[in-house]
Amino acid sequence: MSVWGLLLSLLIPQLAVAQVKPLTDVPAKPVATAVWSAPLAEPLPAPLGQSIGSKLRFVEPGPIRQAAEQVMAGRAALVQLRCADALPAMRKAAEALLDGVPSSVAQPIVRDLFGVVLLCADRIGDVPMAERAATVLSSQTEPLPTDLALIMPRYQHGTPFGPPRAPVRVESDPPGATVIRNTQVMGKAPLEIDGGRPDQDVLYVELPGMRKVRRPLGSGETLFLSLRPEDRLPLLLDQVASLPIGSDAQSALLKELAASPAVATQLGGKLLVFGPKVREGAPVAGESLLLRVYDLDRRDWLGPVSEVAIGSPAAQADALLAAAAGAATPAQAATVAQAPASPATQAVTKAPVDDKKSSGWKLPFAKTKWYTWVVAGGVAALIGGLLIAERFSSETITVTATH
Repeated sequence: MSVWGLLLSLLIPQLAVAQVKPLTDVPAKPVATAVWSAPLAEPLPAPLGQSIGSKLRFVEPGPIRQAAEQVMAGRAALVQLRCADALPAMRKAAEALLDGVPSSVAQPIVRDLFGVVLLCADRIGDVPMAERAATVLSSQTEPLPTDLALIMPRYQHGTPFGPPRAPVRVESDPPGATVIRNTQVMGKAPLEIDGGRPDQDVLYVELPGMRKVRRPLGSGETLFLSLRPEDRLPLLLDQVASLPIGSDAQSALLKELAASPAVATQLGGKLLVFGPKVREGAPVAGESLLLRVYDLDRRDWLGPVSEVAIGSPAAQADALLAAAAGAATPAQAATVAQAPASPATQAVTKAPVDDKKSSGWKLPFAKTKWYTWVVAGGVAALIGGLLIAERFSSETITVTATH
């Protein structure tokens, strides 16, 4: 450090404070949980996801969205003659859909997915998988497309030969759960149903708000099944994402989720729901987005649906992060800027001045400590002595100062 820098640091200690850099960079905590609300087969654009990074928490796709993705993959496999490669993933997604998703919710996607599975299995000669798909599709109440209706009879079989098996009594806690044998709805528990073969027949028990139960169906037994509340976020948010942003159905579902302590704790305080403005047709890069923030504590939306204009992924990500953090969106920012300041804001910006404490004029260094003046006087005396010695002596003096 130079002599003059040392002197300045002694006179004004504030200038000698070093700027200390943090030792480690602590990653920022996600500001909210986000849901990509779009048609089931339309994933979050990769550039937008990369721009958002880890600043928003995304829940992994659940069985509904995974099944929708496999429907698209299966249709592409039929065109590209790659059914043998695509069928294992489709089979896995189809069984996860039946095992975990309530029938009323899964019904539309079950029809599409098992239809593609049947076509692919028939093309490559996978008879067991084709029979499984035909069994599931036979429970559909609406007419099937022509291509499926022509293939179905080849893989449908009548009632197995032999005496009926001993019935099974099914009870549930809570009572009133829907009992399904394979794909056929049998009624509400408690009830008795025909027995089956554990290696072929499956029993499903489901109740709104509860986890769906799956188990092999035997014969001559009594089953008492206790149901647990449904708290798996991927499955629950799949249902939220499949609905239009801000719709009455989506609002009702979110209010139901917020009422569950287990779900609300996992989601946190706020849920950012966003997706494409246009839900029909092919996706376009950088297209307009719609967003809305749901407050799980208040069990209500924080404001109306907002729009994120067409732009780069970085600009759209900034707008989403601002909305999730509680700041104004770009469209709202102009409105806020033109609005008059609130009384509380004016009180902060124009704080009253106490005439008794301040006269409007202060001496320089008015807040300097007394010992700073003592040190400054000592340094001034030292400099004066050095100048006098330099004037009347030819010897060189070296001075080292340590602060």
